[in-house]
Amino acid sequence: MVDDEDHLTRLAIGEFRILTIHPGSPQAAVKCSVRIYRSFTRCPSYEALSYAWGDEKDHGIVYVSVDKERGDDPVSKEDLHKVALADQMRVYRYIYDNLTSDGTFSGCTRNCENALRRFRLQDKPRTLWVDAICINQKDKVERSRQVQIMGHIYHYADRVIVYSGQAETPKWTNLLSPPYFQRLWPVQELLHAQKIRLYYGNSSIDWDVLSSDYEAWKRDVGPMDRCSTASTAVGPSDFFELRRWYLRQPARRVRLTVEDQREHERLSSVGRLDKSQLVTILRMTLALSCKEPLDEFYAVQSLFYGELYSNIWPDYGKRLRDLHEELVKIVGLGNKEELRDLLNLRLRLRLAR
Repeated sequence: MVDDEDHLTRLAIGEFRILTIHPGSPQAAVKCSVRIYRSFTRCPSYEALSYAWGDEKDHGIVYVSVDKERGDDPVSKEDLHKVALADQMRVYRYIYDNLTSDGTFSGCTRNCENALRRFRLQDKPRTLWVDAICINQKDKVERSRQVQIMGHIYHYADRVIVYSGQAETPKWTNLLSPPYFQRLWPVQELLHAQKIRLYYGNSSIDWDVLSSDYEAWKRDVGPMDRCSTASTAVGPSDFFELRRWYLRQPARRVRLTVEDQREHERLSSVGRLDKSQLVTILRMTLALSCKEPLDEFYAVQSLFYGELYSNIWPDYGKRLRDLHEELVKIVGLGNKEELRDLLNLRLRLRLAR
């Protein structure tokens, strides 16, 4: 659906969708429902899913319906019923426009289905934000609006759950290779998160444990591994190899840069980077990739404040060259040539991949 009827389903500025996974057995079909909200402080508690889409041609089997419960309270109680019904009709239309011939949701890849299965509970619903379903990927205007609030989506989540893939006999050192950690988007997702839990196969661990000592690692990972096969046992060599990998992660290095700025701005509530740090962040993330060329900036935009955040509105209809010129103009004379060279290098790397 990419036509003049987009406005019938398109999320307005500040609106967002939340997904509820219905309970089911491991073998049952994945069934979800969707609802629209307007306030992060008045919507239900939710977790944000961070994952790699995988092959977009490998379609997942996920059924999506309308959540008929009322959303967050609108302007007045008198308008509640009217707004709730209008929202439901918008969601109905959104789902209808994204149905395949077999009645499943067209935006879900096989990897998305696998992630939803992994986190579905058998006895109660689970509330998540999942980009493939909560954002209309066919609508460039809606995608642009949602990218603008992406930092808020991950910040207000109770927890970010990272799905880095399935593994029949997972070893923790296999975490070094999944495509999830070769992507650019997780940098801001992991930075804005209040809590992060990393899932690989049937095992899981808190992200912060990767920066701790071996005893803390054993306390967090050990019980899960003792229930699994011997091939997943965590030994000192596994731990130190993973810790070396963790210390090299761009997401960790970016986080340290932001925390360093916070330390120097004790009286500031901003806690983000100014334009002078753009070259630094782009250089740190040079090896990471994203599908959309424009996302090489949009995926890290929420790390900044000032002109880089407020003067550049995400727009997937914009030419990459025009975005580059905007960035060069904003950073000023001091970093202009270095930024231009770096953007050209990123372009050459993209063409070579």
